[in-house]
Amino acid sequence: METKFVISTGGTGGHIFPALAVAEALADRGREVIILLGGPKFEAELPYRAVRIRSGHLHGISLKTARGLLNLLGGILEALSFLRKEKKEREVKLIATGSYATLPVLIAANLLSVKYYLLEQNLLPGTVTSLFAGRARAVFGSFEGTQKYLRGAKYIRTGNPIRKRVRAHVDRITARRELGLPENKPLVLVIGGSLGARSLAKKALWATEFLSEVFFLIQTGMRNFEELKAIKGERGENFRLMPHIERMDLAYSSADLAVSRAGGGAIAELAYHGVPPILVPFPEAKRNHQHLNARALHEVGGALVIEENELTPESLAAALQGLLDNPQKLETMRKALKNFAAPEAALKIVEIAEEL
Repeated sequence: METKFVISTGGTGGHIFPALAVAEALADRGREVIILLGGPKFEAELPYRAVRIRSGHLHGISLKTARGLLNLLGGILEALSFLRKEKKEREVKLIATGSYATLPVLIAANLLSVKYYLLEQNLLPGTVTSLFAGRARAVFGSFEGTQKYLRGAKYIRTGNPIRKRVRAHVDRITARRELGLPENKPLVLVIGGSLGARSLAKKALWATEFLSEVFFLIQTGMRNFEELKAIKGERGENFRLMPHIERMDLAYSSADLAVSRAGGGAIAELAYHGVPPILVPFPEAKRNHQHLNARALHEVGGALVIEENELTPESLAAALQGLLDNPQKLETMRKALKNFAAPEAALKIVEIAEEL
Protein backbone atom coordinates (compact mmCIF):
# COMPACT_ATOMS: atom_id res chain seq x y z
CA MET A 1 0.00 0.00 0.00
CA GLU A 2 1.51 3.34 -1.07
CA THR A 3 2.11 5.91 1.64
CA LYS A 4 0.18 9.17 1.37
CA PHE A 5 2.04 12.36 2.24
CA VAL A 6 0.19 15.30 3.78
CA ILE A 7 1.86 18.70 4.15
CA SER A 8 0.77 21.05 6.92
CA THR A 9 1.67 24.72 6.58
CA GLY A 10 0.35 28.27 6.86
CA GLY A 11 1.19 31.76 8.01
CA THR A 12 3.57 33.76 5.80
CA GLY A 13 5.47 32.84 2.66
CA GLY A 14 8.48 31.93 4.81
CA HIS A 15 6.59 28.80 5.89
CA ILE A 16 4.36 28.23 2.88
CA PHE A 17 6.99 28.45 0.12
CA PRO A 18 9.22 25.66 1.54
CA ALA A 19 6.09 23.52 1.87
CA LEU A 20 5.30 24.10 -1.81
CA ALA A 21 8.88 23.16 -2.74
CA VAL A 22 8.48 19.84 -0.92
CA ALA A 23 5.09 19.36 -2.60
CA GLU A 24 6.78 19.81 -5.99
CA ALA A 25 9.35 17.14 -5.12
CA LEU A 26 6.60 14.74 -4.06
CA ALA A 27 4.61 15.41 -7.23
CA ASP A 28 7.73 14.81 -9.34
CA ARG A 29 7.91 11.33 -7.81
CA GLY A 30 4.31 10.64 -8.79
CA ARG A 31 2.79 11.11 -5.37
CA GLU A 32 -0.54 12.74 -4.68
CA VAL A 33 -0.10 16.01 -2.80
CA ILE A 34 -2.52 17.27 -0.15
CA ILE A 35 -1.85 20.48 1.77
CA LEU A 36 -3.50 21.31 5.08
CA LEU A 37 -3.46 25.09 5.17
CA GLY A 38 -3.89 27.03 8.41
CA GLY A 39 -3.52 30.64 9.45
CA PRO A 40 -4.62 33.70 7.47
CA LYS A 41 -5.90 33.30 3.95
CA PHE A 42 -3.01 32.87 1.53
CA GLU A 43 -3.52 35.13 -1.46
CA ALA A 44 -1.71 33.05 -4.08
CA GLU A 45 -3.55 30.11 -5.58
CA LEU A 46 -2.07 26.78 -4.57
CA PRO A 47 -1.42 24.32 -7.41
CA TYR A 48 -2.34 21.34 -5.21
CA ARG A 49 -5.38 20.11 -3.37
CA ALA A 50 -5.66 22.24 -0.24
CA VAL A 51 -7.82 21.71 2.85
CA ARG A 52 -8.33 24.62 5.25
CA ILE A 53 -7.70 23.91 8.93
CA ARG A 54 -8.51 26.43 11.65
CA SER A 55 -5.66 27.41 13.95
CA GLY A 56 -5.17 29.48 17.08
CA HIS A 57 -2.26 31.93 17.06
CA LEU A 58 0.35 31.15 19.72
CA HIS A 59 1.74 33.97 21.85
CA GLY A 60 4.74 32.56 23.67
CA ILE A 61 3.39 29.33 25.10
CA SER A 62 -0.14 30.60 25.71
CA LEU A 63 -3.08 31.62 23.58
CA LYS A 64 -3.97 35.29 23.72
CA THR A 65 -7.70 35.06 23.39
CA ALA A 66 -10.61 32.72 23.94
CA ARG A 67 -11.30 32.96 20.24
CA GLY A 68 -7.83 31.65 19.53
CA LEU A 69 -8.42 28.71 21.85
CA LEU A 70 -11.73 27.91 20.15
CA ASN A 71 -10.06 28.05 16.74
CA LEU A 72 -7.33 25.74 17.97
CA LEU A 73 -9.84 23.22 19.32
CA GLY A 74 -11.84 23.44 16.11
CA GLY A 75 -8.68 22.91 14.08
CA ILE A 76 -7.73 19.85 16.12
CA LEU A 77 -11.15 18.30 15.46
CA GLU A 78 -10.89 19.10 11.74
CA ALA A 79 -7.40 17.61 11.56
CA LEU A 80 -8.45 14.51 13.51
CA SER A 81 -11.35 13.96 11.12
CA PHE A 82 -9.17 14.40 8.04
CA LEU A 83 -6.25 12.25 9.21
CA ARG A 84 -8.48 9.49 10.59
CA LYS A 85 -10.25 9.21 7.24
CA GLU A 86 -6.97 9.14 5.30
CA LYS A 87 -5.48 6.52 7.63
CA LYS A 88 -8.29 4.11 6.81
CA GLU A 89 -7.16 4.02 3.18
CA ARG A 90 -3.36 3.85 3.54
CA GLU A 91 -0.39 4.84 5.70
CA VAL A 92 -0.15 8.60 6.18
CA LYS A 93 3.01 10.60 6.76
CA LEU A 94 2.85 14.27 7.71
CA ILE A 95 5.39 16.97 6.86
CA ALA A 96 4.84 20.19 8.81
CA THR A 97 6.62 23.53 8.43
CA GLY A 98 6.53 24.40 12.12
CA SER A 99 4.48 27.60 12.15
CA TYR A 100 1.64 28.13 14.64
CA ALA A 101 -0.74 27.28 11.79
CA THR A 102 0.42 23.65 11.96
CA LEU A 103 -0.24 23.26 15.70
CA PRO A 104 -3.69 21.62 15.50
CA VAL A 105 -2.51 19.19 12.82
CA LEU A 106 0.53 18.15 14.84
CA ILE A 107 -1.60 17.62 17.94
CA ALA A 108 -3.94 15.44 15.89
CA ALA A 109 -1.01 13.53 14.39
CA ASN A 110 0.27 12.72 17.87
CA LEU A 111 -3.17 11.57 19.03
CA LEU A 112 -3.49 9.28 16.00
CA SER A 113 0.14 8.07 15.99
CA VAL A 114 0.75 9.48 12.52
CA LYS A 115 4.42 9.65 11.59
CA TYR A 116 5.49 13.25 11.13
CA TYR A 117 8.50 15.31 10.07
CA LEU A 118 9.25 18.96 10.77
CA LEU A 119 10.79 21.68 8.59
CA GLU A 120 12.62 24.43 10.46
CA GLN A 121 13.69 27.43 8.38
CA ASN A 122 15.62 29.38 11.03
CA LEU A 123 18.67 28.68 13.15
CA LEU A 124 16.65 29.12 16.36
CA PRO A 125 13.71 26.69 16.27
CA GLY A 126 10.24 28.18 16.62
CA THR A 127 7.92 27.30 19.49
CA VAL A 128 5.97 24.66 17.56
CA THR A 129 9.14 22.96 16.29
CA SER A 130 10.55 22.90 19.82
CA LEU A 131 7.35 21.42 21.24
CA PHE A 132 7.06 18.59 18.73
CA ALA A 133 10.67 17.84 17.73
CA GLY A 134 11.13 15.10 20.31
CA ARG A 135 8.52 12.82 18.72
CA ALA A 136 9.21 13.75 15.11
CA ARG A 137 10.76 11.11 12.86
CA ALA A 138 13.17 13.86 11.81
CA VAL A 139 13.57 17.63 11.91
CA PHE A 140 14.92 19.06 8.65
CA GLY A 141 16.74 22.38 8.93
CA SER A 142 18.97 24.94 7.26
CA PHE A 143 21.69 25.65 9.83
CA GLU A 144 24.21 23.37 11.53
CA GLY A 145 23.77 25.30 14.78
CA THR A 146 20.10 24.34 15.14
CA GLN A 147 21.01 20.93 16.56
CA LYS A 148 22.03 22.35 19.95
CA TYR A 149 18.50 23.73 20.49
CA LEU A 150 16.86 20.37 19.76
CA ARG A 151 18.66 17.94 22.02
CA GLY A 152 17.09 14.50 21.86
CA ALA A 153 15.56 15.11 18.43
CA LYS A 154 16.79 13.63 15.16
CA TYR A 155 18.02 16.74 13.36
CA ILE A 156 19.20 16.63 9.73
CA ARG A 157 20.67 19.64 7.98
CA THR A 158 19.09 19.41 4.52
CA GLY A 159 18.88 23.11 3.72
CA ASN A 160 15.70 25.08 3.16
CA PRO A 161 13.72 23.82 0.12
CA ILE A 162 13.20 26.32 -2.71
CA ARG A 163 10.42 26.31 -5.30
CA LYS A 164 11.26 25.46 -8.91
CA ARG A 165 10.14 28.85 -10.20
CA VAL A 166 12.70 30.54 -7.97
CA ARG A 167 15.50 28.05 -8.69
CA ALA A 168 15.78 28.85 -12.41
CA HIS A 169 19.10 30.41 -13.40
CA VAL A 170 18.70 32.96 -16.18
CA ASP A 171 21.42 34.71 -18.17
CA ARG A 172 21.98 38.12 -16.56
CA ILE A 173 21.36 40.21 -19.67
CA THR A 174 18.23 38.21 -20.54
CA ALA A 175 16.92 38.55 -16.97
CA ARG A 176 17.44 42.31 -16.93
CA ARG A 177 15.75 42.72 -20.29
CA GLU A 178 12.77 40.70 -19.08
CA LEU A 179 12.43 43.03 -16.08
CA GLY A 180 13.15 46.20 -18.03
CA LEU A 181 16.32 46.98 -16.09
CA PRO A 182 19.60 48.60 -17.23
CA GLU A 183 22.01 46.04 -18.66
CA ASN A 184 25.33 47.64 -17.73
CA LYS A 185 24.94 49.18 -14.26
CA PRO A 186 25.70 47.32 -11.02
CA LEU A 187 22.32 46.22 -9.66
CA VAL A 188 21.21 46.00 -6.04
CA LEU A 189 18.12 43.95 -5.23
CA VAL A 190 16.24 45.09 -2.11
CA ILE A 191 13.81 42.57 -0.61
CA GLY A 192 12.02 42.36 2.71
CA GLY A 193 10.38 38.95 2.89
CA SER A 194 7.05 37.90 1.38
CA LEU A 195 5.23 40.97 2.79
CA GLY A 196 7.93 43.55 2.11
CA ALA A 197 9.74 45.73 4.63
CA ARG A 198 8.76 49.40 4.76
CA SER A 199 11.77 50.67 6.72
CA LEU A 200 14.28 48.74 4.63
CA ALA A 201 12.74 49.80 1.33
CA LYS A 202 12.50 53.45 2.40
CA LYS A 203 16.15 53.69 3.47
CA ALA A 204 17.26 51.94 0.30
CA LEU A 205 15.23 54.42 -1.74
CA TRP A 206 17.04 57.35 -0.11
CA ALA A 207 20.39 55.55 -0.50
CA THR A 208 19.95 55.88 -4.26
CA GLU A 209 20.84 59.56 -3.80
CA PHE A 210 24.42 58.57 -2.93
CA LEU A 211 24.99 55.91 -5.61
CA SER A 212 24.03 57.42 -8.94
CA GLU A 213 25.93 54.77 -10.93
CA VAL A 214 24.16 51.87 -9.19
CA PHE A 215 20.64 50.72 -10.04
CA PHE A 216 18.25 49.62 -7.26
CA LEU A 217 15.38 47.20 -7.76
CA ILE A 218 13.27 47.62 -4.62
CA GLN A 219 10.45 45.26 -3.68
CA THR A 220 8.25 47.33 -1.40
CA GLY A 221 5.46 44.92 -0.50
CA MET A 222 1.90 45.63 -1.62
CA ARG A 223 0.96 47.55 1.51
CA ASN A 224 3.94 49.94 1.28
CA PHE A 225 4.01 50.64 -2.45
CA GLU A 226 1.83 53.75 -2.66
CA GLU A 227 3.54 55.43 0.30
CA LEU A 228 7.02 54.88 -1.14
CA LYS A 229 5.93 55.74 -4.66
CA ALA A 230 4.79 59.14 -3.37
CA ILE A 231 8.36 59.96 -2.27
CA LYS A 232 10.22 59.80 -5.58
CA GLY A 233 7.89 58.11 -8.04
CA GLU A 234 7.72 54.51 -9.20
CA ARG A 235 10.87 54.76 -11.26
CA GLY A 236 13.86 57.09 -11.43
CA GLU A 237 17.24 57.27 -13.13
CA ASN A 238 18.71 54.62 -10.87
CA PHE A 239 15.82 52.83 -9.17
CA ARG A 240 12.58 50.99 -9.74
CA LEU A 241 9.93 50.22 -7.14
CA MET A 242 7.86 47.06 -7.46
CA PRO A 243 5.11 46.11 -5.00
CA HIS A 244 5.75 42.44 -5.67
CA ILE A 245 8.27 40.63 -7.85
CA GLU A 246 6.52 37.65 -9.40
CA ARG A 247 9.62 36.34 -11.16
CA MET A 248 12.16 36.16 -8.37
CA ASP A 249 14.37 33.96 -10.54
CA LEU A 250 14.83 36.94 -12.87
CA ALA A 251 15.45 39.32 -9.97
CA TYR A 252 18.14 37.11 -8.43
CA SER A 253 19.73 36.45 -11.82
CA SER A 254 19.88 40.22 -12.45
CA ALA A 255 21.46 41.19 -9.14
CA ASP A 256 25.08 41.88 -8.22
CA LEU A 257 24.23 42.51 -4.57
CA ALA A 258 21.19 42.30 -2.32
CA VAL A 259 19.87 44.08 0.74
CA SER A 260 17.51 41.81 2.61
CA ARG A 261 15.87 40.84 5.86
CA ALA A 262 17.32 37.65 7.32
CA GLY A 263 14.49 35.14 7.22
CA GLY A 264 15.47 31.56 6.47
CA GLY A 265 13.76 31.58 3.08
CA ALA A 266 15.48 34.73 1.81
CA ILE A 267 18.88 33.48 2.97
CA ALA A 268 18.37 30.13 1.22
CA GLU A 269 17.38 31.80 -2.06
CA LEU A 270 20.24 34.32 -1.96
CA ALA A 271 22.71 31.50 -1.27
CA TYR A 272 21.29 29.36 -4.06
CA HIS A 273 21.73 32.17 -6.59
CA GLY A 274 25.06 33.32 -5.15
CA VAL A 275 23.98 36.93 -4.59
CA PRO A 276 26.11 38.49 -1.81
CA PRO A 277 23.76 40.17 0.66
CA ILE A 278 23.79 42.88 3.25
CA LEU A 279 21.41 41.43 5.82
CA VAL A 280 19.33 43.69 8.05
CA PRO A 281 17.59 41.47 10.63
CA PHE A 282 14.02 42.40 11.44
CA PRO A 283 14.35 43.71 15.01
CA GLU A 284 10.87 42.57 16.07
CA ALA A 285 11.29 38.98 14.89
CA LYS A 286 10.38 36.51 17.63
CA ARG A 287 13.29 35.75 19.96
CA ASN A 288 15.54 37.74 17.64
CA HIS A 289 15.80 34.74 15.33
CA GLN A 290 16.69 36.78 12.24
CA HIS A 291 19.75 38.17 14.02
CA LEU A 292 20.95 34.62 14.65
CA ASN A 293 20.35 33.65 11.01
CA ALA A 294 22.28 36.68 9.77
CA ARG A 295 25.20 36.16 12.13
CA ALA A 296 25.49 32.50 11.12
CA LEU A 297 25.82 33.43 7.45
CA HIS A 298 28.21 36.25 8.31
CA GLU A 299 30.44 33.91 10.31
CA VAL A 300 30.98 31.64 7.30
CA GLY A 301 31.79 34.65 5.13
CA GLY A 302 28.56 34.81 3.14
CA ALA A 303 27.04 38.12 4.26
CA LEU A 304 27.53 41.52 5.82
CA VAL A 305 25.18 42.42 8.68
CA ILE A 306 23.83 45.85 9.58
CA GLU A 307 21.46 46.07 12.52
CA GLU A 308 18.28 48.11 12.02
CA ASN A 309 19.31 50.77 14.55
CA GLU A 310 22.57 51.31 12.63
CA LEU A 311 20.97 51.46 9.20
CA THR A 312 20.73 54.84 7.50
CA PRO A 313 20.69 55.71 3.81
CA GLU A 314 24.28 56.88 4.21
CA SER A 315 25.52 53.75 6.03
CA LEU A 316 23.77 51.51 3.52
CA ALA A 317 25.25 53.38 0.55
CA ALA A 318 28.73 53.21 2.11
CA ALA A 319 28.46 49.46 2.73
CA LEU A 320 27.27 48.81 -0.82
CA GLN A 321 30.00 50.97 -2.33
CA GLY A 322 32.60 49.20 -0.20
CA LEU A 323 31.54 45.83 -1.61
CA LEU A 324 31.35 47.04 -5.19
CA ASP A 325 34.88 48.41 -4.85
CA ASN A 326 36.18 45.06 -3.61
CA PRO A 327 35.66 42.32 -6.25
CA GLN A 328 37.81 39.89 -4.27
CA LYS A 329 35.54 40.25 -1.23
CA LEU A 330 32.47 39.64 -3.41
CA GLU A 331 34.01 36.51 -4.89
CA THR A 332 34.83 35.21 -1.40
CA MET A 333 31.22 35.82 -0.37
CA ARG A 334 29.91 34.01 -3.46
CA LYS A 335 32.05 30.97 -2.64
CA ALA A 336 30.76 30.96 0.94
CA LEU A 337 27.18 31.18 -0.31
CA LYS A 338 27.75 28.29 -2.68
CA ASN A 339 29.02 26.18 0.21
CA PHE A 340 25.98 27.09 2.31
CA ALA A 341 23.43 26.54 -0.46
CA ALA A 342 21.42 23.31 -0.63
CA PRO A 343 20.04 23.05 -4.18
CA GLU A 344 18.63 19.55 -3.63
CA ALA A 345 17.00 20.24 -0.26
CA ALA A 346 13.43 19.39 -1.30
CA LEU A 347 14.45 16.11 -2.94
CA LYS A 348 16.60 15.13 0.04
CA ILE A 349 13.72 15.79 2.46
CA VAL A 350 11.34 13.64 0.42
CA GLU A 351 13.84 10.80 0.04
CA ILE A 352 14.54 10.69 3.77
CA ALA A 353 10.83 10.90 4.67
CA GLU A 354 10.05 8.03 2.29
CA GLU A 355 12.59 5.78 3.99
CA LEU A 356 12.52 6.89 7.64
